[in-house]
Amino acid sequence: MKHRLSALAKQINGDYLPKTSRAFQPAVQAHIAQLAENLSYHNSQSQRPAARSFSSSPYHSAQNRVQPSIRRPADFHTLLQSASSTNTLLLVLFKTVTCHSCSSITPLLESVVQNRPVPSVGDKFGSIAFAELELDSPERDEEGGRGWTTMYDAGIEYGVRSVPTLMGFGGRRAERITDRLADEKELRDKQYMQEWIDEVMRKGDPHPNEDKGLFAKLFGGGS
Repeated sequence: MKHRLSALAKQINGDYLPKTSRAFQPAVQAHIAQLAENLSYHNSQSQRPAARSFSSSPYHSAQNRVQPSIRRPADFHTLLQSASSTNTLLLVLFKTVTCHSCSSITPLLESVVQNRPVPSVGDKFGSIAFAELELDSPERDEEGGRGWTTMYDAGIEYGVRSVPTLMGFGGRRAERITDRLADEKELRDKQYMQEWIDEVMRKGDPHPNEDKGLFAKLFGGGS
């Protein structure tokens, strides 16, 4: 149809019409051009995929995630920053490559994290992320230019005394430790871990009013 309308418009531009009709040429040409444009617009609209409905809820896109193993300080820093900006509880399992019990605990923790619904009633965090942090796995430090690096410094910084150790990070300053768990028996207990994670999610940021000033501390419930 569009092709035929365009052809008709070209005929009007030429000498195919009688001289008595050429007085109406501009108006007819404009009308046909408009019809062709409208037809093209409706065709393009009908070919476009239907718009997806979305929710205005702040938790619409929230979902729990299992992240790749942390092997470089830059990767750890990125996850901490992301947890802070998205109100995510980041659970990090500190382990070593030679710790066989650590590797057997990981699937249980991944299952608990992935299957927990978010948000649940009383949650202070919007979602959960889980990642292993391999203390002794050498990784090339592409950004620092120092050759090979490990995550031993992170273990020292956060006071890791044994592996496996599970730590929670979250809140406005996500580099702070929210909670920690180093009892291997408890880490292997699925029900205990579900209850532990529920408690940490309901607790939220232990210092939500930090660095907000005196008025926030007075009127926001901070100490």
